[in-house]
Amino acid sequence: MIKDIVKNIIIILLIVFGFSFCLFPQSERTILTYREYMGKIESLIPEMKLTASAESNAYNNLVKAKSSGDVKFDLHAGAIGMQNHFNQYSVLPESDFHYNGFRVGAGFSGLIPYSGTRWTVEIRHDGYFGDFESGNISLLPNVPPLNFGTNNFKYYSPSIKIEIAQPILRDFFGKLDRYPIKDAEYQLTIAKLKRMIDNNAVLNSYRKLYYQWIMARKLIDFYDNMIRDSKNFENQALSRYRNGIIDNDAYQNSVRQTLKYNEARDEAEIILNRVLRNIRFFIPEENIIPSEDDWNQTLELSINSEIDAVPFLESVQGQMAYQLKLRAEYGMTIIKNNSMPDLSIVGNVSLSGLDDNGYFNSFSSMTNLNYFVGLMFSYPIGGRDAKAKMMDAYASLNAVSADYERANRDFEVQIGIYFDEFQSYKKMIENKKREINSIVSKVNTQNEKFKHGRLPIEEIINSRLELSKARGELLNLEYSIIATIMDYNSLVLLK
Repeated sequence: MIKDIVKNIIIILLIVFGFSFCLFPQSERTILTYREYMGKIESLIPEMKLTASAESNAYNNLVKAKSSGDVKFDLHAGAIGMQNHFNQYSVLPESDFHYNGFRVGAGFSGLIPYSGTRWTVEIRHDGYFGDFESGNISLLPNVPPLNFGTNNFKYYSPSIKIEIAQPILRDFFGKLDRYPIKDAEYQLTIAKLKRMIDNNAVLNSYRKLYYQWIMARKLIDFYDNMIRDSKNFENQALSRYRNGIIDNDAYQNSVRQTLKYNEARDEAEIILNRVLRNIRFFIPEENIIPSEDDWNQTLELSINSEIDAVPFLESVQGQMAYQLKLRAEYGMTIIKNNSMPDLSIVGNVSLSGLDDNGYFNSFSSMTNLNYFVGLMFSYPIGGRDAKAKMMDAYASLNAVSADYERANRDFEVQIGIYFDEFQSYKKMIENKKREINSIVSKVNTQNEKFKHGRLPIEEIINSRLELSKARGELLNLEYSIIATIMDYNSLVLLK
């Protein structure tokens, strides 16, 4: 009797000491709320930096595509010269013509992508300095011969020229010229949508990790309590076995109960360690624990949520698939236009002059007008390259259209799966709670019977194991409904 009293006192002291030991470090632990946790994740996660880089590249490609409308400026300057010898011909004597000079010119050229108009403006000024040595020309008898030679002549020739070309079949009003810009705009839109989808997918995995973290801790706390109760029960069974009240098989069943709880706790600890490994990069601090208040609030919100059918095109996934399809269809129109003949309205006009009154005065002599207006036509005979590109474009469009239909189907199927899971989890949670209440009531009754020796030990052990299993299953069901709502919200992500 005294021996049992001493043993019970020692057990109580050990429990109190262990409780105090566990309580002391907890007082130094910091609770990390879900909002704080996600803030740390979003600020450090490498995947989001990668998706941002992809969008930035798409934007840079658009800027480069718009460079087709940039105005090009050309400037040239240099020396010019000529030396010609003319043999005698009929009445024309043998002559030599030579000059040196300079040429200065500047020009602007460009493309108006949204009209397809190509234009060029060139301003040029030439200066000639030289000699014309000519023999005498006798035109009539008894008339002194003439000599048209001259030395040290100086002439200045300014000019301005404007050219315009406007396609009217192939590249009609800049259809081909606009393609790089329009295609880059599609790619930028797609990159933005893909960034939203990718970011949300990776963040959703970390959202669920937070609640896995809480679930694992809850399971470990629960099994710690069960292990303590089981050890007490095991000690009682040992005492009864030694006193000959129960047999060895009954005592070994109580030992097995403790081992089963330890096994379940070890499994929960595996989950916890896996979670901590995944978040250690973002949360390296020790003694950080999640907020169970967030679990309770999120669980309540999840149970009271609704899973509704959402039109595919209203989701970000649907918008991205639609933009991919639009891009492929637009590319097809470009291929068709590119296979047409090249017919353009072209025109140029130039104004020039020649004067010997000085460099600047020569500009007033620009009275010579030349112009051309007409059509330019070209077409590759055979067109095999255009035909091959057309076939490739059709194949690409068919693939994109099929992928759009597949994505639409998968989207609707997945929403249906989430709806079925959600409805099932709600029922299962309610049933599991009722099952736990039933088992608790049964265990309480069995405890009273066991105290009075009216119940075999195997029955109460089995009931306690049923209770621990049911409570673990309830936690898993609660996490499952939270995860299902998170996955649904991630799937139907709206812009």
